[in-house]
Amino acid sequence: MSTILIDAGLVLGLGAILLSGRLSTARAFALFAAATILTGRIAFDDALDRLTTPAILAVTSLVIIASALAKLPGLSRTVFGRPGRAPRVTLARFLGSAALASSVTPNTAVVAALLGSAARRPDISPHLLLLPLSYMALAGGMLTPFGTSASLMVTGEAAQFGVDLSVFDFALPGAAVAIAVFIVLVVTAPVILKDRKTQETDTSGIFHVEARIDDDSPLNGRSVAAAHYHPFVSVTWI
Repeated sequence: MSTILIDAGLVLGLGAILLSGRLSTARAFALFAAATILTGRIAFDDALDRLTTPAILAVTSLVIIASALAKLPGLSRTVFGRPGRAPRVTLARFLGSAALASSVTPNTAVVAALLGSAARRPDISPHLLLLPLSYMALAGGMLTPFGTSASLMVTGEAAQFGVDLSVFDFALPGAAVAIAVFIVLVVTAPVILKDRKTQETDTSGIFHVEARIDDDSPLNGRSVAAAHYHPFVSVTWI
């Protein structure tokens, strides 16, 4: 019973920290891992063995590489091509690059690397790129065992039980899914995610002034343009 309460406390504590936003996600999970070890729910040696498995090290290395690639100065030009192209052409090149990158790098790192370039693209609306990027990164990650952290960890765990999963085991079904998702997104995204901004009248230079004129004022019955300025007019501002 006590172990159930400890587990519940750990999970609820992690959820509370994440919802509060006081700590970053990485620090919150690091604190959760430390609390799990300190409470004896996982032995230190077992936790160390899990954290140093080849799959975890490979995922960490690929994320670091993806973060470095995101800082390359020519990334935007390589992914999008020259500006001024049709939205579908830009979208197709962008999604194709995302799929290829996701096949050899965890898709979460790919989305993080391309997110900034897509959001700052001046010639195409960001919402036309960001949502398709999420789906394409997931589909592209199915092409190889290295495309998603889950696939990489499953491959590593399977190898410990004598089950060898090669690249070809992922390539054919992954390619079928990636091509289908690519076609659907390129064809339908510009229609479904079409920018529907309504035309708004610029009222920044318009203001309203209201005043009440006395009953015996010489301005009664005259327009503002005809009245001009009268030095003996009594006006009550509202």
